[in-house]
Amino acid sequence: MVKSQASDGKARDLRDTDGGSPTDGLLRGLFDLHIVLLLFAAPLFFGGRYEGGRAVFVTLVASATCVSSLRIALAKRPAWAWTSAEPLFAAGAALVLAQLIEWPTAWLDRLSPAIGESLPLWRQNGLSGFAFGEWRTVSLAPSATRDALVVFLAYAMLFVCLAQRIRSAGDARRLARQIAAASAFMAALGLAQFLTGTDRFLWWYEHPARTPHGHATGSFANQNHFAQFLVLGMGPLIWTAHAACADRRATGRGAFVVPVCGAGLAALAVLLSLSRGGMLALGVALSAYAAIGCARHQLGRREWTAIAVCVGILATAVGVHGYAPIANRWRAVFPTGHEAGPSPERMALWKADWEAARDFPVLGTGAGTHAEIHPRYLEEQFHVRFTHAENCYLQILLETGIAGAGLMLLAVGLVASWCWSAVRRTRSGSDATLAAALCGSVAASLAHAAFDFPWYVPACMTLTIAVVVVLLRLPSESASRIADSERRIWRMGRIPAGIGAVAVIPLAVLMAHQSVRAAGASLMWNECLRAARDGNDAILEDSDEALGSVRAMIERVGRVLRWDPNHAMAWSRMAALQMRRFDLEQRGAENSIDLAQLRDAVEASRFPSEDAARSWMRTAIGSNMRILDLAADCARRAAELSPWRGEAYLYLAELAFVRTTDPDARDALLLQANRVRPYDGAVVFAMGMLDVREGRVDEAFARWRAIFRANRGLREKLVDVLAPRVGPVVFLLAFSPDRECLQRLFRLYQSKERTEEAVFIGDRLEPLLVQAAEQALGAERAALLIEAGDIAWYSGREDRGIELVRAAVDAAPTRLSARRLLAQRAESLRKYELAVEQLRWCARRAPFDEELKTDLERCEKQRRLVASRRPVENGTGGGTDVR
Repeated sequence: MVKSQASDGKARDLRDTDGGSPTDGLLRGLFDLHIVLLLFAAPLFFGGRYEGGRAVFVTLVASATCVSSLRIALAKRPAWAWTSAEPLFAAGAALVLAQLIEWPTAWLDRLSPAIGESLPLWRQNGLSGFAFGEWRTVSLAPSATRDALVVFLAYAMLFVCLAQRIRSAGDARRLARQIAAASAFMAALGLAQFLTGTDRFLWWYEHPARTPHGHATGSFANQNHFAQFLVLGMGPLIWTAHAACADRRATGRGAFVVPVCGAGLAALAVLLSLSRGGMLALGVALSAYAAIGCARHQLGRREWTAIAVCVGILATAVGVHGYAPIANRWRAVFPTGHEAGPSPERMALWKADWEAARDFPVLGTGAGTHAEIHPRYLEEQFHVRFTHAENCYLQILLETGIAGAGLMLLAVGLVASWCWSAVRRTRSGSDATLAAALCGSVAASLAHAAFDFPWYVPACMTLTIAVVVVLLRLPSESASRIADSERRIWRMGRIPAGIGAVAVIPLAVLMAHQSVRAAGASLMWNECLRAARDGNDAILEDSDEALGSVRAMIERVGRVLRWDPNHAMAWSRMAALQMRRFDLEQRGAENSIDLAQLRDAVEASRFPSEDAARSWMRTAIGSNMRILDLAADCARRAAELSPWRGEAYLYLAELAFVRTTDPDARDALLLQANRVRPYDGAVVFAMGMLDVREGRVDEAFARWRAIFRANRGLREKLVDVLAPRVGPVVFLLAFSPDRECLQRLFRLYQSKERTEEAVFIGDRLEPLLVQAAEQALGAERAALLIEAGDIAWYSGREDRGIELVRAAVDAAPTRLSARRLLAQRAESLRKYELAVEQLRWCARRAPFDEELKTDLERCEKQRRLVASRRPVENGTGGGTDVR
């Protein structure tokens, strides 16, 4: 009894350092409020996946850090609870800072020799007008690395502050209950959103690229991250269910139903997310818990009863929902035959990332630079933009090199030691169950990180950090752990604690400011992308409306740059818009020559000096010269901020004549673009055109043909620019385009009213569409048949066209648009019976459509008119009677 009292006294001494004073209680409650907001509110902003959600996360962590440091500084006996993770955080921050500082050229060549090899133009000071100087940082996108540093510091601050707040096993249990509640809340939110069938996140926000319809996703834009969030909370949910089962005699027989159902519903939400990674992570978590529980004889009758209840809930819910979609996704987790292994996209991406990591082995390419680096090595282009590596371990190796990978392995080893300590030292049944369940959550996080990027999602990382802190503090009441923890308490004086608190405040403010600025720029940038998507066709026209649209887009991009002057993509977009603006402004000028004509004139004149060339251009185009200067400045700024973005060099190559008379400048800039983006469609096309200008036509076609099928951007560029010049016959013989390419080619000739070429392409495209339709079902089959029918109709084969549309109606009989199209085609061919039949069907489904009623009345009138003029047999003789 004496020993137990002594242990309890030491445990209380480890919890807090201020004995429950009013100030300490207020600050402790304020910090706990921040943790609740981080667990429940911050994930509502798409889990922090985008800049806005990250700003919420970083701001909350920065505020919580200020509160925590102030609480320590105002304590009667300021103290710091050492966790052994602090050196790793310090080393990680130092590594990222080392990527941002400027190194001597000789040192940088040793650390990252690939930088000098890939950026030769930066060291060619003899190129007049484009002497960039020398690239001096390890990071190839310093702005992205600074943003990554802010997020890393937020992770570190959250862990450290939680470790200072959670000092006892009781605190750890309370935090575990909060994690369980956050996971259950998100599961309930995801299931409610799924069952209502809404297309908007949280029933009000319409994402421009994603929808929650068809799978459970909660407030996360990606169902994989939603599933990972729930799996991380599965351990605490299992523990709460176990504790409720153990205490049901004291609290009532029904008291255990809510936590057990919470765990079951969370598992159901993971299944309904249709996330293969989430299903695997859930399996890993449950397997780890079961293995530890069986090894320590923790799974008794009550536990198996709870498991049976959860399985019953899952079976009932899946039976109501339908098991086919879940079964299909589960088969995709463990495919067989030719489907075995990861998707081709991920395999190609991982191969590219591995090659990049080999080129930057020591310090990597810079934290947060994956999106800028991997296109240099990714030979095949896909329909998605890989912002992350889909593998946390590989991405850390790429962005931080061996140094960062080593720190990551040390961190994993440290967490594993805490897991081992928690499992080995917890003695009570409840704490032992919690330790085993939390180890399952950690194992799931480590497993899921191998084929996704949950560590880069703040909401998932918040739960991971909270789970790890619970594991760290859970065995704190064991006698050996009390003695060990007491040695790890560092007593500080008030002055050092106060200095630390004062030093933290400006850092927290700076972090919050940086994240909010990035969020504002992201919001403006998304507005630019939506405007560009909606008004892209208008900008390509030569009209006053197009000029107005370009000016409006320039203003939008300007707002992005006011939020974030280091936004490389915005500078690049500004350069392109200014070049387009120049062409449109020149339409009404006295000397109406566009950019290409002006460049040809300057290059043909061979001016003796740059001043002479610029003087002639100012005379030729007047005040519009400033637009070209602005475009060149914007392109140069984009290259300076992110030297591995090839489009900036392409713009500079088009504008080279504005800054220099060097005849080799344009080619040198194109070669630089090819060094950093050898598989970019626009760059490959520009290199091919360089071969054409130099008389190497066969080499140009060979260059294009080599990656034509793998590179969607190049295919589109060749269709839009080359096909109209060489004609369809040469294009088909040179590239043997697939169905998608032929579709784009047909639309191009059709829009340019080149009927003969369009018909030539359509005759080859129609059978491919019909063949694809035979392999499709439902709406997809109908869409393909309708497109084939449109081509046949355009080619003058009306009967074939109406036959294909009729087949589309048979494929999707409830599709109203297909029936209306069939009615229109039938009416144009005077087949009024068929037209009326289809329009009557449509009118029954859309009784308030006035236009539909008008069409039906017109067709019925025409049908009656035709019927009245049709000759019929007289019933009394062999003659005819016209009725």
